[in-house]
Amino acid sequence: MQVSLKATPATTKARHSVSDAVSRLARIKKLHYVATYGDFLGATITRLADDAVTLDQTEKLLIELKRRRFITGRKMIQKLGQHLREINARA
Repeated sequence: MQVSLKATPATTKARHSVSDAVSRLARIKKLHYVATYGDFLGATITRLADDAVTLDQTEKLLIELKRRRFITGRKMIQKLGQHLREINARA
């Protein structure tokens, strides 16, 4: 089941951030991020490489939406990019 993260006519006036849209969709679908073995492995490899990569809640929820097939991989990448641009614009 694919779910749209596009703005609806009611939300086109007030532009919502990716974070707002993702948290709202996760709340509607009663969805929360669950770390998998692959996540722990990736974190360990990242730590061993002396790299500091942490995901915020929005990024984790986008990953979970993709895992549960609510959004496509392409949509996840688009929304992650948009989210990072929004974060950098605030900074």
